[in-house]
Amino acid sequence: MPEECHVCGKEAVSEAMVEGAKVHLCNSCLRFGRPIRESRDNRAVSSSSQQKPEENRKDRETVLNYGALIKNAREKLYLSTHELASKIFISEHELIRIEKEELKPSEKVAGKLEHALKIKLIKEESVQVDGKKETEPKKRKDEGMTLADFAFLNSKR
Repeated sequence: MPEECHVCGKEAVSEAMVEGAKVHLCNSCLRFGRPIRESRDNRAVSSSSQQKPEENRKDRETVLNYGALIKNAREKLYLSTHELASKIFISEHELIRIEKEELKPSEKVAGKLEHALKIKLIKEESVQVDGKKETEPKKRKDEGMTLADFAFLNSKR
């Protein structure tokens, strides 16, 4: 079965980078992303910039039943799929596919969903370091305001 365009749902013809995520796009939606070409060692490379090396990434995994978790949190906030997708700058079609667990969210999209819905989608995996299991320290709620929190408070004044 051919891949669907993540923007409009038509048959996809190519892959492109859109907001840091590798997505399938049809001919008419290719203008929204940067086409990806294959490098000599068969790794996908964005045509306009090099991607960050994978070695700096921590082992992270999406929680089980992430689709239901996202959908329930969205419905509790009385948001439609269109409203949430617009709020986090992804297509509604992509959000629907994520909620159905047909598409796993990228780390960037998962982060946006976590922030918008106040849920946890990414769990940190234990990493072996010198024979000892270590995990990334958990972020505490009382570490202060983020830039987004400050902007939100100022917009309410």
